[in-house]
Amino acid sequence: MKRIIKKICKIIFVFIIFIVILTLLLISIIKIYITKFASSNLYYSRGISIIPTADYIIVPGAKIKNDKPNIHLKHRLDYAYDLYKANKSDKIILSGGYDSEESSYEPLVMLSYLVDLGVPKENIIIDLHGDNTFSTLKRVKDFVNNGHVIFCTQEVYSYRALYIANKLDLNMDVFCSDPVIYSGRGKSYVRELFANVKAILNFSILQPNVSDLVAFPFYNGEEVSI
Repeated sequence: MKRIIKKICKIIFVFIIFIVILTLLLISIIKIYITKFASSNLYYSRGISIIPTADYIIVPGAKIKNDKPNIHLKHRLDYAYDLYKANKSDKIILSGGYDSEESSYEPLVMLSYLVDLGVPKENIIIDLHGDNTFSTLKRVKDFVNNGHVIFCTQEVYSYRALYIANKLDLNMDVFCSDPVIYSGRGKSYVRELFANVKAILNFSILQPNVSDLVAFPFYNGEEVSI
């Protein structure tokens, strides 16, 4: 009996190891597949001068607290402002969703931050229904049509964003907004691996209904109160 139990445990152990290896292999393949879409579309702060001009600068939302952007969102907004000052575009689209914990919309906090930096409200466009990267880019594509945009986000998220943009036929570059090494970056990388899988599934199997995504309007910064 002990020999049978030992044999069963060994089989289970080997099976678990096999699943772990297979999962890691699959994740690696997905990562390589997603990364290939980045090509020459990634830019960094030291190369801001070579970033081509665009019709719009896009800033996706992130966590807010006490009507202030968190560190990731602050850096995205700072980099968008740098692009604006460098005359890479005179229009900034702020896209995000509703934060139920803060009872506030992310783009309104973002708007306040950029206005404080000196960006006129009339140069800012608000999207209150960019609940995730896919929603933001799908709505942006519908809004700009064939226009060219620069997307400000951290490098860890940039590859998936470029993959989604490619699938949506959105002409987009990414300005990597990483002035520091963030704490908890390991957790971000793990979450991003699963987000990569979801992104691929969205365009291959899930095929989410996007009609509702483009139904809501965008607003000029002057139309909203902060």
